Amino acid sequence: ARQLWKLRMESCRLMQLEYEILGLVRKGDLPGEMVPYYFFEYLRTKQAFRLVPLFHHNVMDIVSLACLSAVVLPAFADRSGAGLRHGTELLGLARWLRRCGEFDPAAELYRRAVDAGLPGSDLFPALWERALVEKRQGRHDVMLAICEDLSRVKNDHRVAALEELAKYYEDRK
Repeated sequence: ARQLWKLRMESCRLMQLEYEILGLVRKGDLPGEMVPYYFFEYLRTKQAFRLVPLFHHNVMDIVSLACLSAVVLPAFADRSGAGLRHGTELLGLARWLRRCGEFDPAAELYRRAVDAGLPGSDLFPALWERALVEKRQGRHDVMLAICEDLSRVKNDHRVAALEELAKYYEDRK
């Protein structure tokens, strides 16, 4: 879940994922920070009924995780990211695929993430990462085009893009 949504959401805590992804709001649930209190209260009193709110909270966690699995697992099983719509979700999946060594689907997802729209803080890293994947796959024309774009605009990857262009053209002499 963090791979898909950490760029899009401020927090990937379960409660936030329930709300943002599943559209759920827990009502009458024990807040997570109260779980230790209820457990220690049970240990102190040995009254089993004190565990009921804790068990209910844990059941809700398990059900929410099962529901999130129905969203997350298909996204990772389908390498095309067909079910994903946000650029940041596509970027998260592209990064995961790149780390798994699945470079062709990763390159396509990087392209789709940029096309879907990314904030500047994610756009330039996504372009740079795609350039590296394209280079690794031997698609130097695509890598060069991306590096040229990165070299024209002030960003954190500008110098690296210029170095990559210099190395490429030096090798071609």
